[in-house]
Amino acid sequence: ETMRRLTEHIRMLSESRLDVETVESRVDKVRQLRQCMERLPERARHLIEAYYFYDNSPEVIGVQNEMKPDTVRRNLSRIRMNLRDCVESVQSSECD
Repeated sequence: ETMRRLTEHIRMLSESRLDVETVESRVDKVRQLRQCMERLPERARHLIEAYYFYDNSPEVIGVQNEMKPDTVRRNLSRIRMNLRDCVESVQSSECD
């Protein structure tokens, strides 16, 4: 569930779309995700941007980065987990 929400937030960030009904909540989540994206190493950020912002497939990203598509998928999975953990950490620190 958290991974699905994270994926949704990344897509939302790339499209810069916010629902009017949930603007406050969404703005906080987007801000938290942006904060975490900025903390990523450049290569990880590049993979996330290529996949979510530019809608490239793992195959295309693999060719561009001299990586196997499975390696791209594994890296994206790890990066998403890191982003999830980071967002959860940011949320809990803001609640303290």
